[in-house]
Amino acid sequence: MNYPIKASLLPAFLFAIIAVAVLYVVQLFLFPEGSDDMYSRIVWGNLISPVIIAIFLTALFLLWDKRRKLAKEKKKSGWFLRDVAPRLLDQYTRIEQVTDKHSDLQDNLLANRWNNIQSNSANANGALKHAELENEHLQNSYSMPRFFVWALPIVGFIGTVWGIGLSISFFSDTMSAGQSGASVSTMLQQNIPLVTKGLSTAFDTTLLALLLSLPATALLVLTERDERDYLLRLEEHWSKFISSQYDPTEELVDPDYTHAQAIGESLRDLREEAFDRHINEPDYRN
Repeated sequence: MNYPIKASLLPAFLFAIIAVAVLYVVQLFLFPEGSDDMYSRIVWGNLISPVIIAIFLTALFLLWDKRRKLAKEKKKSGWFLRDVAPRLLDQYTRIEQVTDKHSDLQDNLLANRWNNIQSNSANANGALKHAELENEHLQNSYSMPRFFVWALPIVGFIGTVWGIGLSISFFSDTMSAGQSGASVSTMLQQNIPLVTKGLSTAFDTTLLALLLSLPATALLVLTERDERDYLLRLEEHWSKFISSQYDPTEELVDPDYTHAQAIGESLRDLREEAFDRHINEPDYRN
C-alpha cells in the first residue's frame, strides 16, 4: 500500500542545508564580521548552533510537506465522494472507468480501498484491515519528524557539554602555564576571553535549541492531530459508502452453521404442518 501522506526526507534535508547557507550569506551582509551583536553570537558564534538550525529546518520542511500532502489528500477524497462514489453506486465497475476527470485519484486512500476490495472480492469487513494498516502507516510516517524534533534539545545539551569542556580546558591550560613560572593573573587576563567564549557556547546552544524546540513540537502535534482527524472522518465516509455496496453482516456467520440452521427450520415447519393436518383431519370412524 502506498501511503500518500508521507514526507520525503532527502528533499527536506537538502532544503535545510541550502537555507542555512543562505542565512549565513545574508548575515554577512547585514552584520559585518566581527560584530558583537546577540544574533551573530548565538547563531554563528559556534559550530553547534548552525547544526541546531539545520535540524530545526529539516523538521519544519518535513512537517510542511506532510501538511501539503494532507491538504491534497483531502481534496482528492472530496473528489472521490462527490464525483466518483455516486457513479460507483450505479454499477459494479472498475474505478479507472469513472476517474476520467481526476486521473490522479489512484493515490487516494478511498480509491486504494475500493481497488483492494474489487481485486480481492472482499466485503465491508475489509474496512477494518484498511483502517489498521493506515494507522500503522501514519505511525511510521512520523518517525523522522519525531526524531528531528527530539534531536533539537539533545544537540543543544551536547553544545552545553562541549562549551563547558572548552572552558575547563582553557582554564586548565591557564593554571598550568601559571605554575610554570608565569603570573597567573596575567595568564587569566589573556585567556579569560577563551574561557567565557566556551561558557557562551554552552548557554547559547541550549537557549537556541530550547527556543526552536517549542514551535517544532507544536507543529508536530498539530499536524499529527489533523492527520488523525482526517483518518477518522475518512473511516466514517467509507463506512457509509461501503454499506451501500455490501451487506455489513455478510460472511460474519459460518456457512455450515447457516445451512444447518436452515435445515432445522425446514424440519420444524414440516412437523408443524403435519400436526395441523392431523388436528384438522375429520374423523371418519363414526
